[in-house]
Amino acid sequence: MEASLTVLGVYLLLRDVFPLEAPAATSRSSRSNITTRATGKEGSITPSSYYLRSTKWISIAALCVAIRPSSALFWGATSLWYLASWCPGEQRLNKAILGISIGLFVLFVTALLDRVWYQRWVLVPWNFFAFNLLHGGSELYGAHPWHWNLSCGVPTVLTTLLPLVLIGVYRARECSPQEFLLAKLVCIQLLAYSLPAHKEFRFLLPALQLAMPYCGLAAASLIEEGQRKKKGSVAAASFIPSSTVRRRFAIAMLGLQVPVTLAFSLYHQRAQVQVMSYLQTSQSTSTSVLFLTPCHTTPYYSYIHKAIPMRFLDCSPPGWADAVHQLNKDGTDWLQLPKFTRIADVQSTLSQRQQFESNPSGYIKMVFKLNSKIEWPQVIVGFGGTMDELDAVLKQYGYREKRRLWNCLVPVDSKNECSVSVYERQTAKNYFS
Repeated sequence: MEASLTVLGVYLLLRDVFPLEAPAATSRSSRSNITTRATGKEGSITPSSYYLRSTKWISIAALCVAIRPSSALFWGATSLWYLASWCPGEQRLNKAILGISIGLFVLFVTALLDRVWYQRWVLVPWNFFAFNLLHGGSELYGAHPWHWNLSCGVPTVLTTLLPLVLIGVYRARECSPQEFLLAKLVCIQLLAYSLPAHKEFRFLLPALQLAMPYCGLAAASLIEEGQRKKKGSVAAASFIPSSTVRRRFAIAMLGLQVPVTLAFSLYHQRAQVQVMSYLQTSQSTSTSVLFLTPCHTTPYYSYIHKAIPMRFLDCSPPGWADAVHQLNKDGTDWLQLPKFTRIADVQSTLSQRQQFESNPSGYIKMVFKLNSKIEWPQVIVGFGGTMDELDAVLKQYGYREKRRLWNCLVPVDSKNECSVSVYERQTAKNYFS
């Protein structure tokens, strides 16, 4: 949703900077045209329509920040650049007031909605900022160098489309400021998302969407155009690849996306979704599930859409376990799990997930002991290697492996293995004797 809203917001921003009715112009004349449109002295565009265009993209930007507060990095930098480069001096204050007013309105509406659901006042953007930046909470999920987005993230998410994007940016730079402006916004977004220590490929989805027009521009020009003619000597032109070579190159770069798409969409880590499909089609109406996989490995209720008890090992940062439990207690109290363990000598806390990883067999025995008076989970799900280690213990409590699902060819890290095992309770005895 963030990526879709970002694309929509940028489109409306570009329509604000370069209206459809405005003639093509250079960067300097574009600014003068904007001044004319803002004052309403020329043409049919009135000041009210001028501010209406700005209201549209500012509203989308505010909605993006409300949905995902980290997008404030991109939209904040973009707004400052817009005010400095594309607003006439006398209009900057008015546009700034407009943006602040819309932002405060959206913030009030979201705070009001959170008040209804949480039964208390919660300012989510501030909590997000305080946790991730002031307290460094995002680093608990992994820290990356500042250049990771450029050196690893972008080449990985674009793969074979990267050469086409670069060619498209180069050709757009030669055409007009309008076509090159989108590339500047992509750079702003990449730089903005390079500031936090924690980085992920999914954070680059908005930038990926904004870069796709350049990929299309390059592919169309390489495939459809004839050999580009340059003014100059024949020797200089001889270094330019022929139209056939350029056409084959573009087709190859696009064609390689097909096997990549099929591999990642249908095969790589498919068991983490397939196991939810298996649970969804279970004929048992009393199915309850304990996931021993790392946090958020599966799509969980967003996929299964069944009101069955499920629980996974919590991996909340230190100090947040109680708040998470209170928020989710209605759906997790059916099964007791060992609480967070305080380590006095290092002033640290082990989450449920960390306790399990340190001693899987001991932890699962503790789970059965804590729930000696209630029914145990009907199904236990975990990665193959972990479940192999627990096989003897689980058999003691009446569990047997029911399914093993293939997950990947090569594990991406030590916590995500290439098979997922489903163990089901086979005995009618549900309690400790």
